Amino acid sequence: MTILKISKTKMCQVREVGGEMAPFLHQQTSDATGLMFVADSSNVFQFGETYVTLLDLLTLEHLKTVPFLLVFNKTDANQAVPLEEYKDAMRLTDVVDCAPQEVATVETSCLTGYGLDSVLDWLSRNTND
Repeated sequence: MTILKISKTKMCQVREVGGEMAPFLHQQTSDATGLMFVADSSNVFQFGETYVTLLDLLTLEHLKTVPFLLVFNKTDANQAVPLEEYKDAMRLTDVVDCAPQEVATVETSCLTGYGLDSVLDWLSRNTND
């Protein structure tokens, strides 16, 4: 768990709930007021697992009113899947249209900082004071 300072007066708690913790998504997200899901756009081998986890999160009853940010990271990597291809393969338009919660997407590169302002803006708008 990490406390992230978004602005001078606003902070949010960030938890990593991936990999081995995936079976415990329900418990780990029970008090979430916003959810940021990070997909590694450079690893096509994790695509299936990413898609299943995304669908699991979007259908959890307690998250149906929680704003959701889908972050496609590592977009600068040579082997990164272009966002439009990723969206098409995941049928993301259909998934977002059927999701009960608000779902936003953003492309980022934590290496270069690309897109991180958009993530901070989303966090600022979608976290409690």
